[in-house]
Amino acid sequence: MSARKPTELLQYKIRVPYEMSRQIKKLADKSGRSISNEIVRLLEAQVYAERLGFGGVDGLVKVIQLWKDAK
Repeated sequence: MSARKPTELLQYKIRVPYEMSRQIKKLADKSGRSISNEIVRLLEAQVYAERLGFGGVDGLVKVIQLWKDAK
């Protein structure tokens, strides 16, 4: 078996609650992206926030809220 290329796209089958799927669809429509691309963008944001040491998007949201409260 050969190694996968970093640019190779993998396919996942996931279950998403109905309300979340509606929210993702709204985000995708607003941004002009496909639902798949919107999900990838959301996952990238989570991973990036984790790499920055914010503890993921939840931590980043807390930092933003603290910043707003300090104004």
